[in-house]
Amino acid sequence: MKKLALFATLLLVISNCFAQQDTAKLKRHTVYVEIGGVTMFGASFNYEYTVLHKGILRINTGIGIASTGVFFAEIPSHGVAALPSVKTLIGKGCHFAEVGWSQLVPNQLAFYTIQGFNLGYRYESKNGHFISKVVFNLGATEDLYHPWIGISLGTKF
Repeated sequence: MKKLALFATLLLVISNCFAQQDTAKLKRHTVYVEIGGVTMFGASFNYEYTVLHKGILRINTGIGIASTGVFFAEIPSHGVAALPSVKTLIGKGCHFAEVGWSQLVPNQLAFYTIQGFNLGYRYESKNGHFISKVVFNLGATEDLYHPWIGISLGTKF
């Protein structure tokens, strides 16, 4: 009986999540804070805009500001850098697979360029006000590849 109640509750939550997203107007703007990711030991504040939404496919483009070495004094931080990105989301309702690219653009303070290739999971609440995501990032500089994890929290409007 407990298993049946758990299964029914889970089924109701999942079906409600998928049903709500289809009837709600798509919110195209997203802002979020990411720790880690392409900045490694740093953090970034990001904005994304949904350019295309066709069925289970979404394409987002965005820009952010980032700084490395935010959490560890041993890692040199060279100010703030731009962080352009393009991401493809595949999914429906609340759950999405995310594949994307971002680049940490150097500034006049000798920041190094990092190309980031992302693969991750994104959750968006059924009303779209809350997003969270976890991404695996493979960053590449001129002579180094570094795998890293990024964790993000944000909102859509």
